[in-house]
Amino acid sequence: MPKIMIIGAGAGGTALLPILNDYKGVEITGIADIDSHAPGLALAKKMCIPPNQQ
Repeated sequence: MPKIMIIGAGAGGTALLPILNDYKGVEITGIADIDSHAPGLALAKKMCIPPNQQ
């Protein structure tokens, strides 16, 4: 199974998270954004996906 990390937790990354999380063909290993208040980071935390601020 391919492992991926999402770079960018703005509108696009936030929309991509639930789609990829439901898809059984990949494993999301984390998400990162330079903005510690990016909406995707909070969503990732709720989904038990490790958020990383850069």
